[in-house]
This record gives sequence, C-alpha cells and structure tokens, in this order.
Amino acid sequence: MGDLRVPRREARVELALRGSPPRQGVLFLSPDPEEDLSHFLEQAPAFFPFREDGQPTTLVARDACLWLRAPLGADDALYEHALELAIELDDAEAVSGSFLYSAPQDHERLLDVLNEERRFLRLVGARTVCYVQKRHVTRVSAA
Repeated sequence: MGDLRVPRREARVELALRGSPPRQGVLFLSPDPEEDLSHFLEQAPAFFPFREDGQPTTLVARDACLWLRAPLGADDALYEHALELAIELDDAEAVSGSFLYSAPQDHERLLDVLNEERRFLRLVGARTVCYVQKRHVTRVSAA
C-alpha cells in the first residue's frame, strides 16, 4: 500500500505550553502558500501535530498553547496601527512587542480589537512574530 500521508510544509517555531518551558520544533502547515501561521492557529482543530527538535511528533492541545513564536514574515508592515504592548499571561509569564492591526474607523480602539473573535494576538518583535492565545491573557498594558 502506498504512502497515505497528506503533503505538508514545515514551519519552524518556538512553542510555549502551560506548565512547561518553551520548546523549539516544527508545525505542519498545508501545502497552500496562502496558509500562514496566523490562519493555521485560528483554524487549527483541538489537537495539532508538533515535532520538537530531536523528538518524535506529538499531538498538542491548541488550548494549552500559551504562545508560539516564529521568524518575522514579509507581510508585517501592512497595518494602519502599531502599539507597543506588554501582555501578562495566566502562568505569570509576560510577552511584549508591537501589536500591529488594521480596523474599521468606528472600531479602532485596542479594546475593540482585543474583543474580536480571533483566538490569537500577534506581537511583532525585531526578528520574530509571537502569537499569544487570548484565553491565557490576564492583563494588557502599554509597554
């Protein structure tokens, strides 16, 4: 019987899960070049495969993901607003970076954007982008 695996693209990431230190490895994205990490995280099922460096592939519960960090992409300059934020998480960890966003004129406040349906916030650093799961955020403030 032939190989029944679905073709995937590997994306190098650093993944932080509740109760354990961050780990380096790869996520598996669809071969569609339009699917980026943001889309993957918003659409991911309850569990997704992750291969930690030097370890076999495991299944990770999306809801246990505190944050995921990846190299900065080329599309990160196409936003109307930029705020420097510090975000505290429910495990007492904090992450910070530039929160880049575009919003309709009547919903451009940070509060409006934070209350949108999206599960993850994007914070951009000098060379990386960090996707923070909103369900683990306890406080947001200006950095």
